[in-house]
Amino acid sequence: MSKLNLTIKNIRLTKFEYLLTSVLIIIAIFLRFYDLSSRAVHHDESLHGFFSWQFANGMGYDHNPLMHGIFWFIANGSLFFLFGDNDFTLRLLPAIFGIILALIPIFFLKEKIGFLPSFIMSLIFVFSPHLLYFSRFARNDIIIAVWTMGLFVFLWRYLEKRHNLSLYFLVVFLVLGFLTKETTYITVFIFGLWLLFKSRIDLIGLIFFKKKVKDLNPCTDLFIVFFTLCLPLSAPLSGVFQNLFGLILVAKEGTLGVSTGLPSGFLSYTFAIGISISFFIASLIIGLLWGGRKWLMLASLFWGLYILFYSTFFTNLPGIGTGIWQSLGYWISQQDVARGGQPWYYYFIVLFSYEFLPLICTFFASIYYIFKGDSFKRFLVFWFISTIFFYSLAGEKMPWLTVNIILPMIILTSVFFGDVFEKIYREKLILRFNIFAFLIPIIILFTIFSLLITNWSNLNIESFVNIWIYISIILGSSYYLVFYIFKYGFNSVFYRLYFSICLILMLFTIKVSIQTSFENPDVPDEMIVYTQTSPHLHDLSRRIYSKSLQQLGDKNLEIIIDSSDGYTWPWAWYLRDFNNTDYVDFDNFNQDSELQPDVLIIHERNKIKVEKFFGEKLNSYNHNLIPHRWWFPEVYRITSYNDFLNRFSDYRKIQNITNYLLFRDLETSIGSVNSIVYFKTDLY
Repeated sequence: MSKLNLTIKNIRLTKFEYLLTSVLIIIAIFLRFYDLSSRAVHHDESLHGFFSWQFANGMGYDHNPLMHGIFWFIANGSLFFLFGDNDFTLRLLPAIFGIILALIPIFFLKEKIGFLPSFIMSLIFVFSPHLLYFSRFARNDIIIAVWTMGLFVFLWRYLEKRHNLSLYFLVVFLVLGFLTKETTYITVFIFGLWLLFKSRIDLIGLIFFKKKVKDLNPCTDLFIVFFTLCLPLSAPLSGVFQNLFGLILVAKEGTLGVSTGLPSGFLSYTFAIGISISFFIASLIIGLLWGGRKWLMLASLFWGLYILFYSTFFTNLPGIGTGIWQSLGYWISQQDVARGGQPWYYYFIVLFSYEFLPLICTFFASIYYIFKGDSFKRFLVFWFISTIFFYSLAGEKMPWLTVNIILPMIILTSVFFGDVFEKIYREKLILRFNIFAFLIPIIILFTIFSLLITNWSNLNIESFVNIWIYISIILGSSYYLVFYIFKYGFNSVFYRLYFSICLILMLFTIKVSIQTSFENPDVPDEMIVYTQTSPHLHDLSRRIYSKSLQQLGDKNLEIIIDSSDGYTWPWAWYLRDFNNTDYVDFDNFNQDSELQPDVLIIHERNKIKVEKFFGEKLNSYNHNLIPHRWWFPEVYRITSYNDFLNRFSDYRKIQNITNYLLFRDLETSIGSVNSIVYFKTDLY
């Protein structure tokens, strides 16, 4: 209990810190809850919402790795049960976790890094375009961010204080990560690599019986805990070598008669079970040799929660097996599919378009800490480099996965900012120098942006005068910059430039974040939106509700949805309460069917087929064309080296890039796939 009291005492704030934190919390709550239900429900959101709704209504939930871990469905389904199911409560869970994420640095990292860096970290967490957008999006990415931060916090708490309480908290966050999303495997692998490196001497000593367990350093303790608890979950990695044994341990997508990621055939199942049991036994032996009763308690906590959730509270016992094997197996099989087909540099483009503050600051911080950082700061650099490497290497690259990449970047940025501010404060140089060093980068950056966004196609005398004015401003500012470097030294000038650039980028981050999440957030003129349900469909769902209640007084309109090309979603969510809704695959339509619904929604490509089938019956319908889903035009793809040179040597193309970064002006139109909606005339 004394250790717990010590932990609580360490998160106490001064009055000033409490005031700043309170203001930040209010802003975080407003940004995450304001107008939360207005955006059209995304395809993935509708899947997560529909199956949570089923769970809330007593229909249970069977684990499916396509939709990741089971935590979302149990937690979100519980919220539906308590507060009802609608578009607002659909996004309530990520909004709550978005607020929790913003509070973690101030309440749990202040003791480690100080209030200013922790406050800056929380500030960036609140306004980060990715973290804000996905705090308002019914996916589990923001939840994983919270679990990862918890894992990070208590990992360092244990390393520095070696309290068993920190170890138990760490295990809870570890298992919650595996219950939520398979990206936890990547995080654990990265953390484990670092712990392995730091434990190498101890481990060699243990192997050759030259080291006793009681003499191990805390890094070795943590590595053994990570290794023994996660080893059984790594068993599906054997599927990487399945061709050597002539087995199917991890079935690829489309394998007949077996779910993706599971073994196929009796021999393969037997082999998979044997590997899993072997890994469990190895885990048990190593764990008991290391910690005895303590390890048993940690393992009981981990596996108790794991089994409880993946069995859906013992109502779906096969879920334990799919959790242990198929969770990782499914995503191993998906690496060759490479959904999205994005290039290796995809995340660098996304980061440069949205997370420019942590991207630029992390670059400087990484260089500095590699040479002058302590173990903690070098770990942050390792975490960042490893994360962006492994996610860029993975087959599937999506904007929501960027959430995992920016966590170490924001931590690095905040810690480095705190170090820079401390150096500026200690130097106490004259006010005039501080003001000029602060203003110079602002002047230079705004001048460069003005040069880039100005249309110079019609050059005249006035244009040449403007160009020379811009160049003179840049040269004059650069002169003062060089002058101050010679007078006060490079480091002193760099610290103030860094401080100024951070402020500029923070203001621009806030602009981009608000624009992304609140200005047409369901129109994919933003890379972060990627593919999105159109707002027309969102409006149509409300119209169907209204017409059904007006005409029938209930939700019994007869509705047919074309299920081809994934059109079932998000309609399965929107029409979950309509009893007379049928989903028909008009790509493979049975002409003998008798259909005459009140509302008919089909894929545009099936228009001729449907009109031929219904014939004159369609005269009693009004119809119109609407986008079903649309997507961001992937103009960033570079096809060759010459294409790369052409993009960055052509002034007009540079201007197009600048206009997109500053104003989100697209040079091409967004793509879309359309629906045709037929309403009976008396309902129109």
